Amino acid sequence: MKCKGCTMDIGPGFSSCPICGLKQDRFDKTAGFYPKARKGGHWFFFWRKIAILVLWAGIMASGIVNLAVGGTPWAVYVLLGSYAFYEILLSLETAERSLIRRIVSGSYAVCFLLLGIAYITDSGTWARDLVVPLVLLAALLSAAALYFSDYRRFSAQCLPVLGLSLLSVTAGVLGLFHILPMRWPLISLSSTALAVFLGSICTFRRSLWMEVKKKMHR
Repeated sequence: MKCKGCTMDIGPGFSSCPICGLKQDRFDKTAGFYPKARKGGHWFFFWRKIAILVLWAGIMASGIVNLAVGGTPWAVYVLLGSYAFYEILLSLETAERSLIRRIVSGSYAVCFLLLGIAYITDSGTWARDLVVPLVLLAALLSAAALYFSDYRRFSAQCLPVLGLSLLSVTAGVLGLFHILPMRWPLISLSSTALAVFLGSICTFRRSLWMEVKKKMHR
């Protein structure tokens, strides 16, 4: 359903447009604001619950055993790995399942996992200086490629792309002030993020602003 004023896509349960506020002549009073799960998707939700229970059982068991035997806190590896697995494969959005959001959140999970392993094992700065910037760069390139190639489909997913871009540009600024080591992975990440951010603002600034207003429910 499209708003007759601003022509933005809105749910059938809205009596007025959440963007421009214009009242709609036709709306379904029985409809919800979020789409229902696809027909036949109950098996996915069933196995998702089983997988989450297995993850929780593994985390609890590894924590109890690790506390009992002492030594290297390898249970933290299990916790971080389970978090990464959940974010990449099991996490669901309330309103929609977005490929872009999964790419971005999955990259964050992998970065937390790598940083945690490097910190716990005291194995140097390889994660912070090399691998994490490259993981974020790959995620940014993938998300931006999807975003720019099919904007109509992914127009509602501007915030994950812009958020990752701003985070990467901020890391580059910290590198300029010598708070973070300014090596080629960080330079590549921050320069690419700046190009993506400026390109998004210059190309889709009106639509981006409308999406931000929609997320803020204004």
